[in-house]
Amino acid sequence: MRRLLLAAFAAAAVYAAPALATSDRLSDAIVAALDTHPRLQQERAQLRSAREAIPLALAPYRPQLTLQASTARSDREAVLSNNDVIDDETSPRTYSLDARQVLWSGGRRNIALRRGVLEMHRAQAQFATIERDIIEEVASAYVDLLLIDETVLIEAAAMRAFDALVDAARAQLARGTATRTELAQAEARFAEARARFENARVNLTVGRARFERVVGFPAETLDWPSIDLPWTDVLDVIDAARDNDPHLTGARLDAEIARVDMMAAGRRNSPTVTLGLRHTHSENVSPAVVSDNESQVNLTLSLPLLTGGETGARHRQAIAANSASRLAMRNVEAEVELRATQIWAQVTAAAHVLDAQEQRRTAAELALQGIERGRSAGLWTMIDVLNATDQLLRARLAVIEARRDLVLSRVRLGLITGVLEY
Repeated sequence: MRRLLLAAFAAAAVYAAPALATSDRLSDAIVAALDTHPRLQQERAQLRSAREAIPLALAPYRPQLTLQASTARSDREAVLSNNDVIDDETSPRTYSLDARQVLWSGGRRNIALRRGVLEMHRAQAQFATIERDIIEEVASAYVDLLLIDETVLIEAAAMRAFDALVDAARAQLARGTATRTELAQAEARFAEARARFENARVNLTVGRARFERVVGFPAETLDWPSIDLPWTDVLDVIDAARDNDPHLTGARLDAEIARVDMMAAGRRNSPTVTLGLRHTHSENVSPAVVSDNESQVNLTLSLPLLTGGETGARHRQAIAANSASRLAMRNVEAEVELRATQIWAQVTAAAHVLDAQEQRRTAAELALQGIERGRSAGLWTMIDVLNATDQLLRARLAVIEARRDLVLSRVRLGLITGVLEY
């Protein structure tokens, strides 16, 4: 029965491994996700909306043209003092064309244009932030699936190794060179390996589903990516993060928008000069007037004198908002510097950990070989072989976990410094 189970598990491990027909690189997965991710599609729509901020800001200061038309029905009866009676029926129609152009806005036009440009750039920074989050999510799903896939293969190999040790322990027990305790230990290790294998298979199913949801297509053969970074000093990393982190860029734009709003609030009482042109054509105004044409040109100066304290309150409000945005920007700067330092430390540590874990795996392989030879010579027991096999299994799992941590930390460093290529 155990042989049948082992064969079924081995077949399942082969089936669970990615197909060999296609190789999906991390860059392919990132590009696919950026093309189809619904969250990014939403942000693209928001970006298109934000681009309209510039024409909306300029619209009040561009020429305005309005056409109006009206018609009415009038029935008038009047008795004069001399007993004359007036009985009129008229159908007056009026058409007017109004043109308006702001000649002087007190600086409001330039401020409105500046704010529209900033709003568009702020939306672009928001888009870049979401894009970075999606890339990190794709990279995490990608390397996590690689980790789980290799875990399944390692656990399957461990299960076969412990199965062989169970057979060896039974054979030695039959010859009287092993104890029932050693056989029980071997069977317990096999059962533990079987449980870990089953858990890894479940994790692989979940990992594949997560990959497909994030990337947009099922995983094929995945390769460990090589992420090359130009940075050799943490100070260079911090400088690059300050220049390229989209979250910090957005905070700076928020501060600039608050400054522009403060300028706009300070100019609410500035005079406005408007040129107006109006032409009116009326028909059947009265029985005595068949048609009437009138043209007007006016120049209007508007200067608020008293607003009930609204202007001062809004100016003070804008000053406070500007101070708050400046403080928020400095907080984000500090957070970005700290995050860049942490990621740099993670990359450095992960590289050392991977090197140490690879040395651990090599040592565990040599130790297992020596203990197996020593067992043949009677120097080591079955328990020693089981322990050495278990140590090798854990060392192999530690290597792929360290590789995953290194790749993800490199991806994060490339994203925060703006040098990740995909």
